[in-house]
Amino acid sequence: MAYTPLTLRTADGRVSATGRDPATSLSWNYKTEDAMATTVDAAGYISDAGNRGMAVGDVVNVVTTSGGTPTTLFVTTVMAITAGAADLANGTSITLTNSD
Repeated sequence: MAYTPLTLRTADGRVSATGRDPATSLSWNYKTEDAMATTVDAAGYISDAGNRGMAVGDVVNVVTTSGGTPTTLFVTTVMAITAGAADLANGTSITLTNSD
């Protein structure tokens, strides 16, 4: 699959954080069917990061899904913004289960 800008939002639901104080760190949420390790954390995957106000040090919560069902939550950080695109750290994974 490919990056889907419609599923990337700040933690408070905004599509963009332009004009923000660069000294602060923001939290972002992103949901995707793409694999974190081979796709999402690749440099340039979030191609419009700079235009949206994403910055180095921002936290990104990535929920990977399978057939629309959440499978894993990754907590990661923006490591670099190059030519407007983000490079995310590998992140820490939390496997999601529902045993009830």
